[in-house]
Amino acid sequence: MLLSLLLSIVGCHAGMVDQTPPREPVKASSGSKGRAYVELVLGETIMGATAGGSVALLLPPSTDGEVVVPLMVGGATVGIGSALLVLTNGEITEGQAMTLTGSQALGVYFGIAIDSAAAPSGVARPGQKMLPGILLGSAVGAGLALANPDVDADDVALVRSTALWGGLLGGAIATTGPFWDRPGAPLLAGPMLGVAVGVSIAPDLRITRGELLGVNAAATGGFIVGYLGLSYVFTPRRFDVRPLWGIGTASVSGVLTFALIERHHRRRAAGQGQSEASLGPTVITDPEGRRVPGVVMSGTW
Repeated sequence: MLLSLLLSIVGCHAGMVDQTPPREPVKASSGSKGRAYVELVLGETIMGATAGGSVALLLPPSTDGEVVVPLMVGGATVGIGSALLVLTNGEITEGQAMTLTGSQALGVYFGIAIDSAAAPSGVARPGQKMLPGILLGSAVGAGLALANPDVDADDVALVRSTALWGGLLGGAIATTGPFWDRPGAPLLAGPMLGVAVGVSIAPDLRITRGELLGVNAAATGGFIVGYLGLSYVFTPRRFDVRPLWGIGTASVSGVLTFALIERHHRRRAAGQGQSEASLGPTVITDPEGRRVPGVVMSGTW
C-alpha cells in the first residue's frame, strides 16, 4: 500500500521536473492467449482445491481430517473442469483471467480476515468463511471480466500487486500496538485501499509486468531487510513493530527501483528524439562534365 502510494508520488514528481519527452503509453492487448489459458486453468485448480479444503473446515472437527484430502482433490477437479468448460465454449483474454483469479484470491483473504476479526482468540477455526469468500470473489471477478473484455493485463497485474501490499500493510498494522486484539479494521481496509489506489494509478502509470516483477522483488528484499535486520535494532520493547519496519523498507526499495526504471525509459525516449545522420560515398558530376568521387550526408534533424 505504501509502495503503491509512493509509486504514484514519484511518477507525478518525475512528470513535473523532467522535461524530456515522456515515453509513449503503450497499451498491451489483453495479453497472450497461452498465458490466459495457463492463468485460468492453474488459478481455478488452486481455487477449487482451496474451496474443497474450506468445506472440510465447516464439518465437525472429528471428521474433517478424514475428508480434507478427498474434498481438496474433488475441488481441484471441479476447478479444472470449469476452466476447460470456459475455454471450450468461448474466448477469454489474459486480463479477464487475471481479473477472475485475483478476485477469487481476495475473496479467500477476506474470508480469513473476517474470521480473524469476528471471533474471540482461540475460539475460531480459521478459514470457515473462505468458501463464501471464494464464491463472492468468483461472482465479482466474473462480472468485472465480462464487463471489461479488453482489460489490460498489465493494469490488472498492477492492481493485484497494490492489493497484495495493501493486505500486507493491513496485516502489519493489525499485529502492532493497539490493533493486536481487534485486527478487523486494518485487515479489511488494507487490500480495499490497495485496490482503490491501483485502479486510480493504473491508467497513468505505464509499467509492464516484467518491470513490476522487478519492483516487487526489490520491495520483498527490502521487507526482509527491514524485518530481520533493522527491526532488531529499533524495535521498542512495548510493541513489536517489525512488520511495519519491513513495510517501510519495502516501500523505499520498491520506489527506488521504480525510479530507476522510469529514468531509463525517459532517457531512452529522449534519445529517440535526437537527430540522426549518415555519410556515404557518391559520384558527382562537375560543371565541366567530369565525374568525380564525393560524399553525401543524409538523415533527420
